[in-house]
Amino acid sequence: MLIPMYTRLARESPWKAQIGCSAVLALIVASPGLFIGYMTWTRDHSDNRTAILWFSGVFVAVGVLLLLSAIHQAFAVRSPETMIEIDPGELTAGSVMRIRVIQPGPIRLRSIHANLAGEETTWVSSSSNRKSSRSIKYLGPYRMFEMGHEEIADGETLEREASFDIPDIPATDESGEKKTRWKIEVWGRVAWWPDFMHPFPVQVRLSDESRPLPDANRADASPAVDG
Repeated sequence: MLIPMYTRLARESPWKAQIGCSAVLALIVASPGLFIGYMTWTRDHSDNRTAILWFSGVFVAVGVLLLLSAIHQAFAVRSPETMIEIDPGELTAGSVMRIRVIQPGPIRLRSIHANLAGEETTWVSSSSNRKSSRSIKYLGPYRMFEMGHEEIADGETLEREASFDIPDIPATDESGEKKTRWKIEVWGRVAWWPDFMHPFPVQVRLSDESRPLPDANRADASPAVDG
């Protein structure tokens, strides 16, 4: 029996840095609305006053939602961060892999699960107006691991492993106008505390059977004709 050789994955971005980015983004979005709203409230007495106030209120509302998200993450970050290990370190479509979920304590989990999720981004350029548009297609998610209620004491670490049959999915591709990215998303529900989600980027490649053959090796390739 082969012993799994696990590779620990790195989070897409540091958790605390993500909180700071959310807070800064909230300030950037809300600032124009606050400025426009203040100037309109104190100096504009025209018939368009109400419409402008509603317009500025949209910016403020979005900024508040982003700020609430940052506050939620600021509380959630106090939960010990989940770690993910996989074997092999690079996923192959159509094969079987192993996943290990490592959760330090103290924490009272209501549930925790991991999904394989992808995103296919396509850029389409227009020659008429020299502009490009972006379309996003979400792939999955595919459930990889699931666990119910667990209470982990301070100083303890919970480890769980599972096998996962990787579907016949597109490979990771960062070149050209179509980009395909994959990540493992770990979702945790915590008792009496904000829930969390950790994204871990992964590489997916096609199996040898799925890779297109060179023209010279294709069965339907035309035979060479001697001159």
